[in-house]
Amino acid sequence: MASTTGALKKSNIFKVISALRNCSPLTKPEIVLRTGLTSATVHAFINELCEKGTVIEAGLGESSGGRKASLYELNTSCFYMIGVHVSLTEISASIYDLSLLSMNTLQESMNLADTSVEEGLDLITNVIRKLIADGNIPEDKIAGIGITVPGPVDFDKGIVNYLPNAHNWKNIPLKTIMESRLGIHTLVDKNNNGIMIYDKWTRLSDTVNNLVHISITDGVGSGIIINGSLFRGSHYITGEIGHMSLDPDGDHCNCGNRGCLELYVSNRALVKKFLTANPSIPGGDFTIKNMIRERQNANPAASLIFTEAADYLAFSIDNIIKMVDPDEIVIDCEWLSEMPDLFSQCVNRVFTLNHMIDRSDVNITLAKIDNILIKGSASLIYNEIFGDYQTSVLIN
Repeated sequence: MASTTGALKKSNIFKVISALRNCSPLTKPEIVLRTGLTSATVHAFINELCEKGTVIEAGLGESSGGRKASLYELNTSCFYMIGVHVSLTEISASIYDLSLLSMNTLQESMNLADTSVEEGLDLITNVIRKLIADGNIPEDKIAGIGITVPGPVDFDKGIVNYLPNAHNWKNIPLKTIMESRLGIHTLVDKNNNGIMIYDKWTRLSDTVNNLVHISITDGVGSGIIINGSLFRGSHYITGEIGHMSLDPDGDHCNCGNRGCLELYVSNRALVKKFLTANPSIPGGDFTIKNMIRERQNANPAASLIFTEAADYLAFSIDNIIKMVDPDEIVIDCEWLSEMPDLFSQCVNRVFTLNHMIDRSDVNITLAKIDNILIKGSASLIYNEIFGDYQTSVLIN
């Protein structure tokens, strides 16, 4: 009975916290209206949360003729979250407060495919330690570390199953290793799942309940939300669209398949094609940014390669729509974002291919969030804090 009463109290306190997260600042009467709790209960919970430092006073509300009521809001500095994104080329990490405001960011170059697992683990550990030291954040104020990687992860166990573009990272218990090294609660997931969790808290609405986020960098992947919930699948390989074959007789992909989408639209694939077509251009430090400039300067090879890539992407988006039937598709792609005409061409091509749905029913848009991959990593912890009272550090 005592445990049931305790759980009910925690659940009700969580309602107060959720109300303040959704809309701050609020007066106690406003919290009563939003939670359905009694005035006495809200009064007691707010006092308790203020004593703990979870909630703070934020001035006075408007007067309706009597005494002005105090306003309350979450203390977004009572805990912090660390987000770490491991890409094929670098480690990016940031400390966030509870409003997902970045306090400090660090980046460290790393060639994931050519780096040993032990060396990679050391680099990740050192970046996190330096981030904490530079931010001067007490470790007991860190709610957790969220780490995302470019490939399938067993989220429940925190094991990196397999990274298609870094084969040495296979069956690596990253969660256990980092918790042992740092002594801080850690969650690990695929990079696009982190983005989807961020989107769940910032993008979902009454009209957007099914969402696909496509990420195109040196690799290609996606995350999927169905009926408001992240869809991971039975074996954690959901969303690996970069390794869906478009041509069974195409070039070999790092995943072991042939003709994968990644070979036709990823940054490094496009750069490779361009340099092959332009052997006089030195390849050393040539990046997708350089190739975008070549297209803007009317280089015919760059124009052709990007146009073909947009068509391949449109073909894949058409298939995604037919499989998932989303309300919205968000594309995070540097080269497509720099070429509005090509983006329009891609979207037009999608609906030329797809006659099953009206164009107005699916919103295809470009991502406009800076550092979304790191924010997605931190969102693993954010989701734990604000998604369930049983896992929230603000309650337990």
